[in-house]
Amino acid sequence: MEEDKLIKIEKSIRSYRAVAFACIVLGFLCIFVVFYENQFVGPMKWNEIGDYLGGTMVGLWSLAGLFFIYVAFLGQRLDIQLTKKELEETRKVHSRNTTLINRQQFDNLFFNLIQTHIQIVADLDATFQVINHLNQYETTNSQGRDVFRDAFIQYMQPVKEGADRLEAYHKLYNANRGEFGHYYRFLYRLIDTVERKQFVEELDIKGKIPDHEYKKIKEKMNFDIQYEYTSIVRSLLSDDELELLFYNMLHFDELKFKRLIEKYVLLKNIPNGEKKISMTAYNFNPGAIKKEENPHF
Repeated sequence: MEEDKLIKIEKSIRSYRAVAFACIVLGFLCIFVVFYENQFVGPMKWNEIGDYLGGTMVGLWSLAGLFFIYVAFLGQRLDIQLTKKELEETRKVHSRNTTLINRQQFDNLFFNLIQTHIQIVADLDATFQVINHLNQYETTNSQGRDVFRDAFIQYMQPVKEGADRLEAYHKLYNANRGEFGHYYRFLYRLIDTVERKQFVEELDIKGKIPDHEYKKIKEKMNFDIQYEYTSIVRSLLSDDELELLFYNMLHFDELKFKRLIEKYVLLKNIPNGEKKISMTAYNFNPGAIKKEENPHF
């Protein structure tokens, strides 16, 4: 739109300048006519020459002057538009640089949080009763990611999918509140940090399309970037972590974390996902497991 305005002004300048020069040329032709009349038709009196030139040449040159004044005015308008264009381009470059810097700063924060999450998992330490190779229960001390595996084996594996497993998770969590409470609180904070980050600033299409369409496009672009980051987090979660995260979501029914789990499909890779989806009585969005059922895509 701005380009069209600049082109229109430039065309007007060329047109009015051409007309102005044409008026000057016509003025000189009037002088030539006077010279021709004196030489070949008959001598003209000075008052006749003055009247003739005053009515023709002076009028044409005055008109040319007006056109040149208007051309100067258009030139000022063109300079203003070019200055505005340069300022807008400078603003866009500054905005892109600011966005890039903000993205780099967020990357540093995000991957520091990832390292902290990995360290929290590595520091997990709990005792469980697991079945050994003789099919007998024995006490074992689990550390790191093995905590999720052994917790699942002791509390969850012996119980069928459904309400009984939810009750089993209740016992699991209460027995290991210190370990799992810290783990889930930090996992929530990690996902929430991505959720709160506004990655997409102003777009070039702002003002060129209806506001509601612009807002929708901007939100979709922002979500796509957020999804990339949360996918990194999801890739760090083992099958047993996903299983326990699912029942943790149902057990506490904490709307904040539950909403984020559903929005970013954090349970996408959970084992027996179809069976989990059938548990709709627990009021969760199947989009947390199946991307194609998630309204954000």
